[in-house]
Amino acid sequence: MSMNQKTTIIITCFLITSALIGGGVLWYQQITSHSTPTPVENTNTNTQTTEPVTSGQVIPPTKTDCTDELDTTCWNTYTNKEYRFSFKFPIVVVQIFPNEVFEGGTKGIPSFRFNQSGHFSVGIYSNTEKLTPEQWLNDQYYDYSGKWPGTFQDFILKNISVTKATLDGECLTEKIIIPDNQKQLFYTFNGEFCQKNSNKNQALFISIVKTFNIY
Repeated sequence: MSMNQKTTIIITCFLITSALIGGGVLWYQQITSHSTPTPVENTNTNTQTTEPVTSGQVIPPTKTDCTDELDTTCWNTYTNKEYRFSFKFPIVVVQIFPNEVFEGGTKGIPSFRFNQSGHFSVGIYSNTEKLTPEQWLNDQYYDYSGKWPGTFQDFILKNISVTKATLDGECLTEKIIIPDNQKQLFYTFNGEFCQKNSNKNQALFISIVKTFNIY
């Protein structure tokens, strides 16, 4: 075989190899171009629209001509399809914190703060042992003080026996424990008020709890 023939063969092999590599790169680019698109960030900050909040959703009221902040028909509704509950809260005096978990709250459920003073969270707890709210809360505080160091008071909320646990110390702490025996769960509202002038918000906290629904 002459030198020219060897050179021709080498050049031909090089061209074929280059064509195969180029085709492979093009094929790979076509496949990877169909990857999952980047989600579009929601920049809508209008509180009067339905917008997702963690595992739940805030729904604005249908009534708009509102003058009384205690008129619950003018309140926003927080609803959570995962845990199947909802409650209302007044947007004019309560701020929502979607990505924060205050004490007693469950991750994925937003926390709430009153404009003047105080805040509350919502927690979901398993009750497979079918304890009473008092037994359950005493167990929660066993390692700290042997039992819940405050008082208990029962009341009826929409045909459900509900327990309010109160601890009056440096801050006033109120825990509303709502049992769901069918799901073996406790829904809890955990309020804390540290300002002397927070009586109004304490009453508003109870009004918010009274709008609670299980579905």
